[in-house]
Amino acid sequence: MGFFSQIKSSVDSVLVKLFADPDLPVTVLWKVFVGSEWDEDQGVNVETFNPVSVQAIRVEKEVGSIQTKTVPPGPWTMAIGDVVYLFKSGDVPQGSSIRDLLIDGDYTYGIRRILPIFDLITKVEVKGYA
Repeated sequence: MGFFSQIKSSVDSVLVKLFADPDLPVTVLWKVFVGSEWDEDQGVNVETFNPVSVQAIRVEKEVGSIQTKTVPPGPWTMAIGDVVYLFKSGDVPQGSSIRDLLIDGDYTYGIRRILPIFDLITKVEVKGYA
């Protein structure tokens, strides 16, 4: 039995507690891409999605200081990192792909990357969507 097999139940119990926290998880709408079809009237391809409501833990962008010799000293800040969502692996919709969309409140995000982590949690990196 490998090391991870020995601690898997302990890690899973921590995840259950994180998702049970009243302040940590958010409910997002995961729109699973179904397909696209040409709409003659509109003159464009119209995409079809299957919406699924799911809980996630949102990790926000961090703001940090620029520490370089080429930029004069001052109160310069920049956003580092991206918005990332963590899902329980069993909650990720079937057929999910980078063509899907995530809607969190008033924000709609495209999906940049879907990374399963030890079949316990799935990290989803998103990008702004216009």
